[in-house]
Amino acid sequence: MPFQLKRGEPVPRAIRRIAAEQLGSSASYLRNAAPSERNEAVHEARKSIKKARAILRLVSEELGPVAVAGNTLLRDLARRLSPLRDAAVLVETLDSLKDQLPTDFDPALLAGIRERLAGDRDKIAQGVIADHLPAAVAFALERASERVRTWPLQTAGFAALAPGLKRAFHRGRQGLKHVRGNPTMEDFHEWRKRVKDHWYHLRLLEGSWTEATRSYERRLKELETCLGDDHNLAVLRERIAASENAADPAALLTLIDAREKLLRDRALRLGQRLYAQKPREFVRHAGELFDAWHAPRISQGSAKKTKASAA
Repeated sequence: MPFQLKRGEPVPRAIRRIAAEQLGSSASYLRNAAPSERNEAVHEARKSIKKARAILRLVSEELGPVAVAGNTLLRDLARRLSPLRDAAVLVETLDSLKDQLPTDFDPALLAGIRERLAGDRDKIAQGVIADHLPAAVAFALERASERVRTWPLQTAGFAALAPGLKRAFHRGRQGLKHVRGNPTMEDFHEWRKRVKDHWYHLRLLEGSWTEATRSYERRLKELETCLGDDHNLAVLRERIAASENAADPAALLTLIDAREKLLRDRALRLGQRLYAQKPREFVRHAGELFDAWHAPRISQGSAKKTKASAA
């Protein structure tokens, strides 16, 4: 099912439906993947968990302790899966740099680094399978999906979404401000989390968007991708620099540094444009679009009956 609210669907029901779908999808990825598809299944499962966590943050004010407990559980489950995905990403990130290295870069050095990264990935994958981790996490996710139906949500319409939308937008704005003064790997990564929450929230509201807001959403996804690529490069750089086995990979580290600078510069420019509004202005506009779209249309026949009755 699309990660999106349906027109006319009561918001509390929609939130429960989408959250349950995401948790169920995450469990399904983990249960049904063939061994050769394990890395991709873990990747997809973690994305679905992130979507469910974004929903919890969206309605956390109304859910209160339920949101806190649910977010903690999903965070811990995602962390159990993260070593395998993180190891796979390092190999993919290194591969993405291959064609950009100087022509005189020693291919044997690159192959050696890749072999070590791939070896770590495969070792982690073997441990994950031996420990039956996917099945254990899938079971916990299925239980969490069942509990979603008991979420005490009652607030109707856009009022149920506005506080979470405003909070996410504000935190993204603050993250942008923070990385300008503290451009560390950790700070950029934290900003990415806030940007991702905001992007997921917008995806829930896609049905109500105009072309202008769809363009905004696309640029927001571009920002999230820049920040994700930057983080992957930063982790790869740390891993290579700390390795005692590699020869001097100066050219590779120089390339990583250059690409990180390009990505961060691009992210800051995008962030400046995307977070130019005040949070209340953004939420007000989103509410106007949502209210105009979400209310069921009155058929012409019903409208005529209403008019006749009024007369």
